[in-house]
Amino acid sequence: MKKQAKTGAVTYIQRFGSALNLNIHFDILFLEGVVKKERGQTKFKRVKAPSHSDMERVVNTFSHRIAQYLEKAGQIQRDMDNTFLNLPIDDEDSLLPLQAASVSYRIAVGPDAGKKVFSLQAVPAKDSENFGQLAKIAGFSLHAGVFADTHQSDKLERLC
Repeated sequence: MKKQAKTGAVTYIQRFGSALNLNIHFDILFLEGVVKKERGQTKFKRVKAPSHSDMERVVNTFSHRIAQYLEKAGQIQRDMDNTFLNLPIDDEDSLLPLQAASVSYRIAVGPDAGKKVFSLQAVPAKDSENFGQLAKIAGFSLHAGVFADTHQSDKLERLC
């Protein structure tokens, strides 16, 4: 007989970052384990937290799959140095040009329109003790350092 276990997750989509910029991202709450049936009883089994390299592998896989999907759907066009959104901008009054510039960190209007915005980014250290629960690759990030135990209902509520 094949053993099976189930997990649970809730996902919600946020459209803006803390600076009210267009920053579409997914917030996902996962169970830290699996639910399985043993001898007719349902049991929860906690699983080990992912390592930093596990998280980097997941972020790398997700970023490549999402990029491939968007490319096949005609939403992005790649060249050797940049990836651009290919939004159907056919209305001068549309907000699409501003949204496209915001999400791709480009200047939206004026003589420098289309140029990449200068931004400083810190490269996270590979020290798994301090950054083990955070992985960032090519603008995608995965954070797994916040959790709430079953008796911490107030913390779980704030997290949600």
